[in-house]
Amino acid sequence: MSIVSEKPVVLIFPFELLSHYLRCLQLASTIRDDYDVYFVHSHRYAHVIEEAGFTTFTCDAFNIDEVMTSARKFDFSWLNYRTLERIFLSQIKSIKQYQPVAVLGDTAPTLKMAAEFCQTKYISLMNGYMTKYYKFVRQISKDHPAAQFQNKFPRKIFELMIETGERATFKKVHRPFKALRQKYGLRSLSAYLDELEGDCNLICDLLELFPQKDLPKNYHIIGPLFYSGNEPEEEIRRFLDNDRPSILVNIGSSGDFEKSAFLSDPYFERYNIVFAGDANGVLGGKHIVGKTFINNSAILDLIDLVICHGGNGSIYQALAFGVPVVCATSIFEQEWNVQGLVQLNLGASLDGISDLEEIKALIQKWITRKNSAPFQSIKEKINIASSRQCFQTLFAKTVMGQIWN
Repeated sequence: MSIVSEKPVVLIFPFELLSHYLRCLQLASTIRDDYDVYFVHSHRYAHVIEEAGFTTFTCDAFNIDEVMTSARKFDFSWLNYRTLERIFLSQIKSIKQYQPVAVLGDTAPTLKMAAEFCQTKYISLMNGYMTKYYKFVRQISKDHPAAQFQNKFPRKIFELMIETGERATFKKVHRPFKALRQKYGLRSLSAYLDELEGDCNLICDLLELFPQKDLPKNYHIIGPLFYSGNEPEEEIRRFLDNDRPSILVNIGSSGDFEKSAFLSDPYFERYNIVFAGDANGVLGGKHIVGKTFINNSAILDLIDLVICHGGNGSIYQALAFGVPVVCATSIFEQEWNVQGLVQLNLGASLDGISDLEEIKALIQKWITRKNSAPFQSIKEKINIASSRQCFQTLFAKTVMGQIWN
């Protein structure tokens, strides 16, 4: 599609998961009056972008199905030289074509190289657990082969082993980036996390969940971002209008609905259960209602517990309403989100629990905690309007050259 812009252009490159597109939309809406904002095209989410009034442009991207399959096996072969170069060159082509004043990336591994090559300002949106300055040790995934040794060493020793192994992995994953940087005359960097940094770095998390240490001046905590639409969801609200506790199942675009199949058991007829998604019809029963997509913000005031995959947006959306979160994760990054929840006593993990009685007890424990003290404290800190305003201010400063590395 040929696009003629009358305003300065901003190009946005989200990772191809719905949560990434949705949170980028929250930011794009704050600058649309002054800039023409274009999103990289996704056949999955083009309708979401178009419904929000934005245009898409064509650019190569990672095969998300391949990435998610590989990530579940701790296989980083999708970050190979040939794929990285193809995407890198396609991004350069787009940047040269549209001449943006800045590019915004949300987990876009090659965009730093492309922006540097084109001498274009790069704003990077990131999760707190994926910075070089995350205060805690990123726990090893339950599915990682090394997890079997976790209880065989003192905690401090095992954490040291995790950090050593992680550093080696990040350097190994970075090898094709290093080769591309050398080939195209770019700056030399040392590890994968360096590639996720921009001229301005925006952490869309709360420090309470993901503390940072010694952040540089070009890092900023803007706070959580998640979708909040205008759909009133009146039919679902009527379904929830009774004395039974209510559970929202929100597995997202990367989750596995099979992990919530236990909710079809007759025991759970004592609850109202609402689900978003479930294209394969995993859940069923008179106590269950669902849609392909739900404006969760329109019903969360009536929800007592959220069961989700541990995605950033789903978690903060629930916490913004003081609702506890129980997670059935699909990839290791979601486990890091759950790590933050558990440390603050805001939720729990369903991972590794198969006994129905144990699941019942866990749900009963958390479904009674809505708006209790820990949740009230976090709830008061989540303010999307503030996050959006913070982005708008930092974006203007970046474009004007007031924020540097």
